[in-house]
Amino acid sequence: MSANRTFAFVTIGSGSCRVHRARPHPRHSLRGRGFKVAVHGMTECKPELVADGIRQRMLCHGLHYHFRQPSEILDKNVGPLLFLFHARERVRVAQGVPGYVDGLLENPTRCLHRTPDPDPMLVKRPIKFIALDGVSHLMMSFAAILPVALAAKENSARPFDWLVTFPGYARKFGLLTEKPAD
Repeated sequence: MSANRTFAFVTIGSGSCRVHRARPHPRHSLRGRGFKVAVHGMTECKPELVADGIRQRMLCHGLHYHFRQPSEILDKNVGPLLFLFHARERVRVAQGVPGYVDGLLENPTRCLHRTPDPDPMLVKRPIKFIALDGVSHLMMSFAAILPVALAAKENSARPFDWLVTFPGYARKFGLLTEKPAD
């Protein structure tokens, strides 16, 4: 049964990995039960935050959304160079610039919801990773990036289901109108 199901958790940065340190994250529980699990991260991968056997793939570097319009040039050419610096330094600089982290959350959210067609690069990569990992269930850690899953599902030859695991920032940007049940 578990051999034919693969769960991919789509995250933004490593924050959504860190919030679950106090208790087991569902990805670790699923892996422990014999399911294949992957993490498809926007902005970075952190191998030390996931259990052995969980594959990590990067959907885009943070610089992809440095400006309001996504930049494939910054993503492909400059983004990898930032990883020459230790993660502690990258975090210190990003958190030292007022509003920068909010921008890294707001820019992709606004971009993905501004037009009917989400960022083309950010649709191609998940489709590729879904196929490579044999994903049957895509677990979106933020409702704000749901257009990525919807566009991937519409354009992927591989069928998969998806689920939003955290609505948080979608509410901040007015993307959810109903109040969640208590």
